[in-house]
Amino acid sequence: MAALIDRGMVEVSGGRMRIAYIVDSFPVVSETFILRQIQGLRREGHEVLIFAGASSHRIPQEHSGIDPLLLARVRLYNVKPQQSWRRVLKAMAIFPYFIVRAPQSWFRSLDIFKYGAEASSLNFYFQAFTFSEAAGYDAVVAHFGPNGIVGARMKALKVFRGRLFCFFHAYDLTSYVRRMGGNVYEELFRYAEKVFAVSERGRRMLIALSCPTEKLAVFHMGVDPEAMVFRPRDIDPGKRVKLVSVARLVEKKGIVFGLEAVKTLIERGYDIQYEVIGDGPLRTELELRAERLGLKARVNFTGMKDPNFVRHALNVSDIFLLPSVTADTGDEEGIPVVLMEALAEGIAVVACNSGAVGEIVIDGETGVLISSADAGLIADGVCRILKDPSAVKIMSRAGRRLVERQYNTHVLDQALVVELKGKQ
Repeated sequence: MAALIDRGMVEVSGGRMRIAYIVDSFPVVSETFILRQIQGLRREGHEVLIFAGASSHRIPQEHSGIDPLLLARVRLYNVKPQQSWRRVLKAMAIFPYFIVRAPQSWFRSLDIFKYGAEASSLNFYFQAFTFSEAAGYDAVVAHFGPNGIVGARMKALKVFRGRLFCFFHAYDLTSYVRRMGGNVYEELFRYAEKVFAVSERGRRMLIALSCPTEKLAVFHMGVDPEAMVFRPRDIDPGKRVKLVSVARLVEKKGIVFGLEAVKTLIERGYDIQYEVIGDGPLRTELELRAERLGLKARVNFTGMKDPNFVRHALNVSDIFLLPSVTADTGDEEGIPVVLMEALAEGIAVVACNSGAVGEIVIDGETGVLISSADAGLIADGVCRILKDPSAVKIMSRAGRRLVERQYNTHVLDQALVVELKGKQ
């Protein structure tokens, strides 16, 4: 896929497609790459229907600019009556519609000998009925391995006739596999037309999980470089230096090491201001940690913000900090989209070599790559930037070129359509 993107353009032939997506919930502020991909397909004139396992409760705040027509295309597939008698009545009521949409699926979904409680509880019956709205669609795209498993199940139940594609990102190759076992994707690999890893590291991990290599490809997520103003930073180490991190506040993002690195930098005599954008289960703990480090006036936890806020924060900051680690669960980074945005904006990047980060932050070329999450090493990486401001502009230009060449969402959208169409 990288070679395809390097050619700069992808020719797309054929007509309008109908494409179903399977996601955890929609929209999710930390998964703007999914929204961007769907919007790209819609701009190209393709019809999209979205199946979500759960509802999103933050739509007005986080995605106030999203097209209401797109929100109307979201279907929740895990909805069924709680009481068993109500479930039976509803199952009978929807049966005439079900048998017209997917005549083979209703019977298969009730196979208690094969599916046990999932069949006897009518769980698979109601899921299959919801998905049957897309029975005649051309392609089904799942983001994250567990959603791909749902798609494979629907293929097994003969709900979908369209080709199944699945994008793997990070946790679905690490902590999820550790918890569920190495053969968890066996059915998905059997039913999928194509399996996409968003990084070369992900591709290797999928091979280790026995994904057939003929079905496997690297397909990056992307950003829109044209929507971002490239501005290499003029950093004056004698003045206040603004650091920023944008992350869900979970262990693998390593924000605690970012806080400790800020403390170290201040002790070395630098005037540092650190902004942390995002929310998550560790927020209270991290705020207390900052206070104990004496950083209350130097660190600002903004909480979750919309993409416009994030873009402004990147624009006014000097250094983007990504202090990621491998979590105790095994979860690690893929290639964070906000990292692509930072490079496209021209902000200097200091990142830890977790997961696939090293595929985009090339030490000394597109940014400063730290070998491991250690406060002292992170502080040293920031100092490299501060002591050699002229190198920042060289790295910034290289980072921008890399994003334009390999992570340009416009080119990726066209390439995805080619993949979804397959051989005509």
